[in-house]
Amino acid sequence: MKNIVSARCSACGREFQREAYYLKRCKRIFCSLECRYRGTTGALSPRWRGGKPYIAEGYVVFNLHAEDGYRRHIREHVLIAQKALGKPLPKGAEVHHVNGDRSNNSPSNLVICPNHAYHALLHARVRVRDAGGNPDSQKICCSCADLLDFGQFHRASKSITGRRAYCKKCKAERDSRRSRARAS
Repeated sequence: MKNIVSARCSACGREFQREAYYLKRCKRIFCSLECRYRGTTGALSPRWRGGKPYIAEGYVVFNLHAEDGYRRHIREHVLIAQKALGKPLPKGAEVHHVNGDRSNNSPSNLVICPNHAYHALLHARVRVRDAGGNPDSQKICCSCADLLDFGQFHRASKSITGRRAYCKKCKAERDSRRSRARAS
């Protein structure tokens, strides 16, 4: 004979009958599958964070339900940029945080970049400025990490800054190491 006891639904609060072993096993109990779904999604979910969960990269993310019925995630700064534009972002566009704080999504802190190259250029200029240099005439070498004038770098038409990543001195050392490695 089964031991049946009364229980209260965690989602709707209705009283119902359930086997005693089930009540001991579960922290939250539901009277139906509908209540179980309702009780484990949205604000009733144990993982609910007020509608604004933070993901690992530090961005604020929203869950949106699209017209096709599928749920999709969209970052808050993208939503704010789209609202400021009055339309969806163009294909390939990225949103840059001026102060570097990914959770500060005020419109004055966001810049819409037309593509990834422009976004990378903004970050390169900020690195030079933070190192105490002038982003219009200086660059940081990727190898020695020195802040140097543009004249100490070779030109590169496909680079975001118009200069190569390594200074002329580091490039010469790198080339000589490579030629010695090939020779041996």
